[in-house]
Amino acid sequence: MALYTIGDLHLCLGAPKPMDVFGGAWVGYMDKLREG
Repeated sequence: MALYTIGDLHLCLGAPKPMDVFGGAWVGYMDKLREG
């Protein structure tokens, strides 16, 4: 059995919290979560 969790996603849409500073994998992460 595998268990995956996601913690703080920085989903505050009222203030910019760019995640791309952590690398290219985070570019477009909101869209990836929606598709998920």
